[in-house]
Amino acid sequence: MTIEITISPDYRLTSDVHNIIVNERYFTDPTKAPGWAKKLADNPDADPTPVERWREVSYHPTVDRAVLDV
Repeated sequence: MTIEITISPDYRLTSDVHNIIVNERYFTDPTKAPGWAKKLADNPDADPTPVERWREVSYHPTVDRAVLDV
């Protein structure tokens, strides 16, 4: 059974078989990627909108400890 608990717009808890995982939201800007100029040259309509992503920042044995970490 997996869980997903939203703590705030920038943090959420998820789980795997062994851990409660603290996830942090961040954005990537495609215009800062090394290949952006070539991509834009190939496709002038390429989307420059930042992309929302989530990264796992810590692992905990219980929800209580994960919430304290946030």
